Amino acid sequence: MDKQLDDLYSFIVDNTPFVFLFSIVLFLAFTSIYVVEPGFRGIIYRSGEFKSISGPGIHVKFSIFDSVVPVSISSQKIIDSYFLLSKDKQSIRAKIVVNYALNPLRLREIFLKYYLAYEQRALKPQILIVLKSRVGQFTFDEIIKGGDGFNDMILEELQGVFNSQGFDIESIQIKY
Repeated sequence: MDKQLDDLYSFIVDNTPFVFLFSIVLFLAFTSIYVVEPGFRGIIYRSGEFKSISGPGIHVKFSIFDSVVPVSISSQKIIDSYFLLSKDKQSIRAKIVVNYALNPLRLREIFLKYYLAYEQRALKPQILIVLKSRVGQFTFDEIIKGGDGFNDMILEELQGVFNSQGFDIESIQIKY
């Protein structure tokens, strides 16, 4: 057994440059392959700068310079609560659920503008603006009695705001 270990040690020492080179090639090969799952897109950054978008499947990247961020293009959900003021100055606590998806054809635009903070920098602030402006136009009773009609009005306005920016607003639910 000691003879085998001595032979292995001698081989490694005698071929150190080749072993080192082989290790680097092996490392680069394994870190260069990445997989993008179905329902996702891979946002590729080279040295911190947006490079391209890859679809689902197995891909190869320059391991040292490129990084890949997987982004879901399937339905996503924002759940948030807001305190709003009605036309008759009644305080209303609204819990809203917004279902949305990123438009795969607009991912480049979204990520150049917002990077990964699109919910915090684009969606949530605009949702609050729309809610404040609409709730402020109606009395407390009108909002409560409006039910689905009021929700549909908010949905249409959010769709008008976001669809042109690459966010597909699918549905909303508001509970007061």
